[in-house]
Amino acid sequence: MESISKRRLSRRVLVLEDEYVIAEAICAALEEEHFTVAGPYGFLTKAVFKESQMKIDAAVIDLNLHGEMAYQFIDHLLDQSIPLVITTGYGRDSIPARFAKCPIVAKPTDPEVIVAKLRQVLASKCSARREDLH
Repeated sequence: MESISKRRLSRRVLVLEDEYVIAEAICAALEEEHFTVAGPYGFLTKAVFKESQMKIDAAVIDLNLHGEMAYQFIDHLLDQSIPLVITTGYGRDSIPARFAKCPIVAKPTDPEVIVAKLRQVLASKCSARREDLH
């Protein structure tokens, strides 16, 4: 029987990552820590469609998905007060200033670093809202 504490920790996390090996590693790390994974999705259109059909508690988002920047989707999640972690191979100075308060993990990195950052965001219950970022 699953403990109550594990059930409380089981939150649905949307994963957007276009590199298959990285996506699978992130998902495995999240599942190992008792998160429920939605995805991974490598294309923004699929993620937007799925997110509109399900309740998610948080998201891990690669900034660039097959050449399409995820800026508007990140704005949407922030408008919904959904905690998120941005992953990117770009330098922090190339990320729009409006995301300065969002947790950003530079790639390449160990998936456990992403999970730890996500846990920090969820534990603080302090997701940056879009209007707070301007």
